[in-house]
Amino acid sequence: MLTSNFWRSKRLFLLLCMLVNLCIIAHAAPVKWANTAPAFLYGGATLAVCTNSTQASISKGLETSDPDNGQTLSWSIVANPKHGTVTGIPVSIVTTGSNISPAAYYTPETGYAGLDSLTLQVSDGTASNTMVLYINMATDQATAISYGQSVFCASGYAPVTTSGITNGEYSGGTGLVVDKGSGLIDLETSLQGTYNVRYVYKGLNCTGTATALVTISAPSKVTIDYAGSPYCPSGAAAVTQTGATGGIYNAASGLDINSETGAINLANSTAGTYVVNYTVIDNNSCLSTTSDTVVVVDLKKVTAISGNTKVCAGATQVYTNGTTGGVWASNNTSIATVNAATGSVTGVTPGYITLSYTITNGSCVSKTDITVYVESFPYVDSIKGNGSICTGSTTQLSNTTVGGSWSTGDATIATVSNTGLVTGVAAGSVTISYSYSNGACSTVVTKEVMVKALPVATISYAGSPYCISGTAMVTLTGVTGGTFSSTTGLSIDAATGTINLAGSTPGTYTVKYQFSNGTCGDATTTSVTVKALPVATVSYIGSPYCATGSAAVYQTGETGGAYSALTGLAINATTGAVNLATSQAGSYTVTYTFGAGTCVNKATTTIVVNTIPALPSITANGALGFCAGGNVVLTSSATANNQWMKNGGAINGATSKTLTVNAAGGYSVTVNNNGCSVVSDLKQVTVYELPTAAITADGSLAICEGSSVKLTSSSNIINQWLLNGAAIAGATSNVFNAGKAGSYGLIVTTTNGCVDTSDNVEVTVNALPELTLSSAAGQLITKGGSTQLTVTSNGAIASTYWTPATSLDNPLSTTPVATPLENTLYTATVTDDKGCEASDTISIQVTEEFKVSARSVITPNGDGVNDQFIIDNVLAYPDNVLSVFDRNGKKLYEKHNYDNSWGGTNNGVLLAADTYMYVFTVQGRVVKKGTVTIVH
Repeated sequence: MLTSNFWRSKRLFLLLCMLVNLCIIAHAAPVKWANTAPAFLYGGATLAVCTNSTQASISKGLETSDPDNGQTLSWSIVANPKHGTVTGIPVSIVTTGSNISPAAYYTPETGYAGLDSLTLQVSDGTASNTMVLYINMATDQATAISYGQSVFCASGYAPVTTSGITNGEYSGGTGLVVDKGSGLIDLETSLQGTYNVRYVYKGLNCTGTATALVTISAPSKVTIDYAGSPYCPSGAAAVTQTGATGGIYNAASGLDINSETGAINLANSTAGTYVVNYTVIDNNSCLSTTSDTVVVVDLKKVTAISGNTKVCAGATQVYTNGTTGGVWASNNTSIATVNAATGSVTGVTPGYITLSYTITNGSCVSKTDITVYVESFPYVDSIKGNGSICTGSTTQLSNTTVGGSWSTGDATIATVSNTGLVTGVAAGSVTISYSYSNGACSTVVTKEVMVKALPVATISYAGSPYCISGTAMVTLTGVTGGTFSSTTGLSIDAATGTINLAGSTPGTYTVKYQFSNGTCGDATTTSVTVKALPVATVSYIGSPYCATGSAAVYQTGETGGAYSALTGLAINATTGAVNLATSQAGSYTVTYTFGAGTCVNKATTTIVVNTIPALPSITANGALGFCAGGNVVLTSSATANNQWMKNGGAINGATSKTLTVNAAGGYSVTVNNNGCSVVSDLKQVTVYELPTAAITADGSLAICEGSSVKLTSSSNIINQWLLNGAAIAGATSNVFNAGKAGSYGLIVTTTNGCVDTSDNVEVTVNALPELTLSSAAGQLITKGGSTQLTVTSNGAIASTYWTPATSLDNPLSTTPVATPLENTLYTATVTDDKGCEASDTISIQVTEEFKVSARSVITPNGDGVNDQFIIDNVLAYPDNVLSVFDRNGKKLYEKHNYDNSWGGTNNGVLLAADTYMYVFTVQGRVVKKGTVTIVH
């Protein structure tokens, strides 16, 4: 298409020509009035072509006018484009008197974006015309489509992903069902095959096409077969598979299957019927599935046989197996037989057999076996030794066959050691056995032993324990005629058993009586105690006691006695505990009586019970809570024996009826009577802390007129601000903004009424500076002109700042130079030496005449003189633009915020000596137009 730049450049050139009277009339060839030269209608035009276009028509840009009818016009290329190729030219067409456009095309260089040009000539054989056609390789947003993969199975849908321009339409070849708006492919209804999906879109500059290759394929056919099913639960089962390989095998839990090979570990699998599935994705990413049924027979796994591996000839041994339902068998019944159901093996003759246990299910067998040896019985000699003993005595038995073991038939009658020593336990007959084994078979020989009963007798001393006086007679039952004895210290008659107590030493003795019936003898014992008179002590360690609570006795020596005292003392006769609260005051003798029978003794002690004084009370002469520095007087109801306490501890020297308190704490009074004391209720005294009143300023106390300084109280409780000693109405927060001069104070009061007053702070208020603003050129200047602004103050100026600053040479000066381009109100803000700030304004009016002067000739030869195009005072024109054009209106140079740096060049190349046009704009408005001549 033709761009509007063409027409704008023509109009600009004509405008410049009229402004500076420099239009140049081109010299043409002599006119042949019989022939009209062909003319390009759009000479110098620019066509837009899409980058990477396969072929773009440029016919419109070649449109030619020639009113001569019947002539042959020939178009040719004078200069080829640098970044593309042209087809359709050279070409010749016969004129018809109307405008003619040859069919010509431009194919851009791949990937190139930017401006290209070609020079064309048209000739009618007599006259010709030449023009430059500009081609702008425009770009639109990069656009592509993708289906994520190239091969799809014939099921479901395939969505497209489109990047870039999204206003196009999708299409495919015959057999492909694709939605033209969304690009979604219906894979199931489309025919299998390979398709090139086209996406045609239209951008801002170009119409383009994006493609994607899609193949629709059917899934592969696969089969699997487990030919040996059903399987016994041992070994492995392999699969026969056809079709696509590399798939995955799976089955329900219980079947141990290799997911890659399909091999089944039958030994590790659980019996049952399983469906094995095989799933594979073929080379076209299509999913194929097949299955087969596998049966694993339920066959119990036989465990090991339990039982002795040897059995004696003629004896029976039962063998077991943890797995039920099997059958027992012997491989040689002449050596040993077995019950097929119970596993009971009977030895026949010495030798070896194989004993087996088998479980079957159809053709599947589970079997285990062990080797059993049948052995004969060994020879054992007879038992030698005495066959009669007394209860409690022993006899030694023996056997010449070495290596056997001894045992008793009844350990309650007699026991036997591993050496054959027999010990009588109770009267009766017992069988003693001697057993010998050769490892599998044992032979036992026996001997009867008679155990005779011992004679019986008992002795006792019924009066024990005895005191040391008189004698003690024995009581004897059973066999008489025996002998009595004891240890040293007990005087006893050996024949009668009578004890001389007076001649014995106190202590406990064992009396022994030995006796016999003529065959067997025995002995019996009893215990006798001879005691001295018992000894004990009692005392009441806490005496004297107050008449409250109870008092326990401290007792040593003989226990179990009884306590007694005179009437008035409430005493427990068994424990000796005294109930002090119910006892009468006084001194008592307590008697403790102890011992038994003839051995009785007494012990005594004294206990004193005192009365308890009345419970005192405390009264206060004022409030128990007061501010620091105050006090309260406490008074006890007791007239004497007072002891004042603080927080549970006695106050040294505080024994009077009253106590003056100035410290916080819990106060009580104790009244004592002979060690019996009572304590009053607690009086809690609270001393309230005085507040601290202090003032903090957040800045200088010297402030400017109209401002304030924030004063902050040290307390967040009740505040009252003061000015010159008087309360400021309503000023009760912890912050006060002081804007007046004077002496400020603060009173802080706590919720308990405690008060503190702060030190005063002095606030000084300084007056604001008074400003005067003036303009050296007055308040009306011409556009492009300048004036010096001045600000003065009635005091010292510490700093100055002018606004707006954009048209001032130094906005921080008291005398800046202003060059405004429009009416401007300037504000000067001044801070004096006390930090006080004031502002004032001055208005500068600007007339429309703009005074800008520029050089008209430059000599860019590098001698440092007149090498650049100079606009006087150019820095006074912010936001300016300088543009330079040639005679044809083509822009050769442009710079924003021009700084007098142009040296007659175009893209770094020195321009030819000639006269050029320039336009100088400031803030978007043209303020200067003219020419500049380059001289070499």
